[in-house]
Amino acid sequence: PPSIAKVPNMPALRNRANIKPPARLKLSAYPTMKRTIVKKPKKKPASKGGKKPAPAKQTNKTKQPKAKKPTPKKKVAPKPANNKLSVKKSATKASKSSTSAKGKMSKSVGLAGKSAAGAVAGTVDSGVPPTHRSYALRLDARLALVDPSVNSDKYYVLQLLEGGGAHWVWTRWGRTGHSGQGKMEGPLSLPDATKLFNKTFKDKTKVPYEQAMSGKASPAAGHYAWLDTAGEAGQPRGRWEYYVDDHVDGKATGWYPYSAEGSTTTEELYRTYVLSGNTGMGVRFVHSGHFTYRVDLTDPGGNFTQQNVDVPPNKTRRIRRVID
Repeated sequence: PPSIAKVPNMPALRNRANIKPPARLKLSAYPTMKRTIVKKPKKKPASKGGKKPAPAKQTNKTKQPKAKKPTPKKKVAPKPANNKLSVKKSATKASKSSTSAKGKMSKSVGLAGKSAAGAVAGTVDSGVPPTHRSYALRLDARLALVDPSVNSDKYYVLQLLEGGGAHWVWTRWGRTGHSGQGKMEGPLSLPDATKLFNKTFKDKTKVPYEQAMSGKASPAAGHYAWLDTAGEAGQPRGRWEYYVDDHVDGKATGWYPYSAEGSTTTEELYRTYVLSGNTGMGVRFVHSGHFTYRVDLTDPGGNFTQQNVDVPPNKTRRIRRVID
């Protein structure tokens, strides 16, 4: 090949053999450098709201659960005999409109073994506790709610009594023929007792007491009706019998006396409808023992009947009132 020097317009180049490499740097000429690694602390995640959680306090003491005190067993009072009244006192709310109602107590009376509700008009109810039975009767209302469609018959006795330097309101209610339940509220002042009496009467009948007694209002449908007892004054009390002609329980044909309770209940129904003339009270439903009887006193000739509405074939028997 031709020599590079002979190429026109090209500067002469040194021979490659004459080119010397640059001197290498010696590392020993530089001082040695120690390398240290600094570890950065890890960032803890921030709590919600941007605030760091407060460090938990370390305590050496450990809380021990408190020992529970054993609850004492309640003493159960023995049940009273059937021929005694059980009286239980319980505090009731005082009247807002009266300061004399402070310390007012209500006595709930168990009437097990007592006769069905019923007494001569104008006398203290037979269910009143013995401690209050001698008190004077100031107001008296006898109510009844009868629904023949469901063989239902209920009574409600409401009385205002005065005695022991105070006034009391007595209520008794239940199914006709049963002793029911009773409650005595007091002691009260006369204005408070009268207010409670009137309120209870209106709650049951939806008619004010004064309007009912004056004859200016009629009983509201579906509510208790008040019974007029004026016709009972001076009338002798009778006893009741039923007629057997089917030899039930091996009995011979003839008249048989009602139980004392059944006779009292039927007499009250008779006095309410026949003697006092309370309309709508000629057919009543008396609960006696395990059965309900439909008592019909509407026949003007005195042909009264009773029918067992619980047990087929729903036997109907004749009944009669006897004056000794």
